[in-house]
Amino acid sequence: MISHLPGHVFVGREAELEALGRLVTADPGRPAIVVVEGPAGSGKTTLVDEFLARQPGMTVAHTGATAWESGHPYAVLEQLGVTVAPDLDPVAAARVLLPELQDRAGDGRLIVMVDGADEADAGSLMALHSAARRAPTTVRAILTARGPVHADLPDLRRLHISELDRTEVRQIALQAGVALTDRDAKALRDHTRGNPALVIELLAESPDADWTDWQRPLPATRRRVAEVRTRLEKAPPSARRLVEAVAVLGDPGAEAEATQLAGVSNDPITALDSAEATGLIHRDLQLGDHVLRFVDPMTRSAVIETMPVRRTHQLHGKAADLVDDEFRALSHRVLSGVAPGRQLLTELRDYADRQAAEGAWGRAAHALIRASRIERDPARRTALLVDGVDALVGAGELPEANLFTDELEAAPRSARIDATLAYVSILRGRPAEADLLLNRAWQDWDSAQPEVRVAVSVRRVLHHLGMWDPTALVEWSDRVITTGDPDSPAGLEAAAMRGIGLGASGRWDEALTAYDELVGRVPTGPQSQRIRLGRGWVDLARGEQVSARHDFEGAVPTRFRMGSTRISLWAQAWLARSLFQLGDWDEALAVVARAGREVAESEHHLIRPLVHWTGVQINALRGDQAAAREHLRRGAAASQDYPIMQIPAAIARANFAEVAADYEGVVRALEPLLGLFADRPDEPGFWPWRALYANALVLTDHVAEARDLVDHHLSVAVARDHRSDQAALLAVSGRIRCGEGDLDGGVADFESALELLSGMPLPFERARVSFSYGQALRRAGRRRESALIMRVARDAYATLGATSYVERCDRELNAAGLNSRRTDGVTDLTSQEIAVADLVARGLSNREAAEQLYISVKTVQYHLTRIYAKLGIRSRAELAARHRPRVQDDES
Repeated sequence: MISHLPGHVFVGREAELEALGRLVTADPGRPAIVVVEGPAGSGKTTLVDEFLARQPGMTVAHTGATAWESGHPYAVLEQLGVTVAPDLDPVAAARVLLPELQDRAGDGRLIVMVDGADEADAGSLMALHSAARRAPTTVRAILTARGPVHADLPDLRRLHISELDRTEVRQIALQAGVALTDRDAKALRDHTRGNPALVIELLAESPDADWTDWQRPLPATRRRVAEVRTRLEKAPPSARRLVEAVAVLGDPGAEAEATQLAGVSNDPITALDSAEATGLIHRDLQLGDHVLRFVDPMTRSAVIETMPVRRTHQLHGKAADLVDDEFRALSHRVLSGVAPGRQLLTELRDYADRQAAEGAWGRAAHALIRASRIERDPARRTALLVDGVDALVGAGELPEANLFTDELEAAPRSARIDATLAYVSILRGRPAEADLLLNRAWQDWDSAQPEVRVAVSVRRVLHHLGMWDPTALVEWSDRVITTGDPDSPAGLEAAAMRGIGLGASGRWDEALTAYDELVGRVPTGPQSQRIRLGRGWVDLARGEQVSARHDFEGAVPTRFRMGSTRISLWAQAWLARSLFQLGDWDEALAVVARAGREVAESEHHLIRPLVHWTGVQINALRGDQAAAREHLRRGAAASQDYPIMQIPAAIARANFAEVAADYEGVVRALEPLLGLFADRPDEPGFWPWRALYANALVLTDHVAEARDLVDHHLSVAVARDHRSDQAALLAVSGRIRCGEGDLDGGVADFESALELLSGMPLPFERARVSFSYGQALRRAGRRRESALIMRVARDAYATLGATSYVERCDRELNAAGLNSRRTDGVTDLTSQEIAVADLVARGLSNREAAEQLYISVKTVQYHLTRIYAKLGIRSRAELAARHRPRVQDDES
């Protein structure tokens, strides 16, 4: 069995190594018998060897077991140099074994490794366990096993080996001298089920293989092919025919189809039993129907490699007449080996057109590309390929589309090709490249066919959505609708995005009317996915979070609802935002995790920052800074990226900085948006950055700028009757007024903000306003009122799990002066001095402490001077040693 290539170093498995270490060292007073479980080739022995190599001063005794010795009493112990009479029981055998183990351990520790323990004789394992019980602090045992260990071992601890992930597969490939793309690595991982031995074997045998071949299954290892051939040769003819039929039909294959294709319908039960006995396939239930599945993807490949080409072609030809699904029938006809005629090409084209009309872009794409592979005329072949790639992108299958971009770029240039390549560039988040291609396509506008004009226009719509240019988005949407058929897939997609542009331009009533009309025209089907996304986006911006969540959930395809991966990712990103606003943070994080994986796999970089924005904000608020930073990294955007990438990335950085009370960081993060929105509409509700930025300006002593910004945007929010935006901006206005001594005006602003939020399902926004309100009152000297309001904020944050702000509320309550305590029982500090001492003792600078407590740096220095005098100390270091910071005081 191959477990590594010459020169290979250990790859990945750090989590398993840590887990193994915990299991081996747990409960030192009890014997540690750990079994590492996993299928053949999963890296069990390699993992244990790596673990042992990292244990300094450890003595290791290696043993192994084989099936032919499993009936020999104490065969494993004999490998340790211990002879045990066969008639001794395991306890007596342990007494014989113990001196040998203690002698090997010496003054240190001994680990006995038993490789293949599932084949070991039970007596050896039981004796080893008993011996370890008598020397629990010096002797440990680690077993590796493919299957169950046939011995009753109390306290047995288990560690199951997980599959390799894509990153680990790429690392292994690099060591073999093969550079895999992320998609290649995923395909290879899925094909091998993440089994290291199989990955290494395939890389060694086929280093130049195309791991993402669009049509053919990946190869099997020579060893697996030989194993499958042997099993099939031993099987009855009916079983072999059935296994081959399942391989041709695809995995999983319907049982009725497979038995009919194999010609075993007269006695299907006997054939099924014999086929399952080969260990190559198994019977399963899927949606109430029996299906036949291969035990793993590589086994199907191995079966196909054992079949003569003529046999494979014959079965595909029979399957084409057997299956009742039109797409599958067409696919089998393509693979039947019969020279394709014009009739088949026409049928594939007609099928693709019908699927595209329904918005089922995935099936349309695969039919078109299959047609392009068998079309002999170069011009027609290119036309089919262009349409197929365009449909792949429409379905969101961007990695598959990327497989054909080189072929398109090598073809004679045309507006249709440029529009399709621009489509790919848009979704990959490359605005300059997309704009170049679209401009080039525009040069051929006058001579272009109507369908090409529509294709160019609809890509312009998506491009202007990425540029967050609502005016241009509406203009190009109108052009698509008037140039082509309004009820075509392109016309409906443009209409769905047009509503977003209308709302973002302040034409809210028009947007809602347009969506009502669209929903009436297209109530169900794949195209309704785009309409529900657009309507949900506008509803979320309007402050209708509940209806927005409903629409977003309906725009995420399931096995019962067809749809596009691209639209699904947009829907999931905005669904996470709606869940965040509604206070369902656990579900929001689950959506972000799922969408984050899909974004990475599908390479839809245009949507990536929007997906990770919610992950940044929730994790930062909950105090998981490492997770928040990881989402920041994954959702980052550069200045050359689309604005629709830059905006959520900037707000996410500002959210992260605000949680840390780094208000200068908030300002730095959001300043670029001032220029970005200087020549764009900035309607309330779409991007919540204005109040965030204004609040940071106030707290960094840029009050005049904050006032101007609040006044302008508050007037817009009032004109649009946008309650949540009004509340957020009024809270900033309240800060400003209270800070300037206009307490009555400030209190009125805060109370108005809370009144606007009353009845709205926005718990975080209410907590945020209350927190600002309490801070402003405390600074104005109204401490008792401040404490009452701050407790409301604290309770709301605690309910959400926003631990970072719970701690900040506690510090505010301490600073409000309702509690006092002594430090080391020596000298009383005031509540404000305690709050300062807490922060400085934790290592915060004077400026950082001032930002946390919403006081000036000079005030912090003043309090520090008094603290030093009271405690009889002279430095921050002495304060840290003397004063024990507390996050939360008793609130009595």
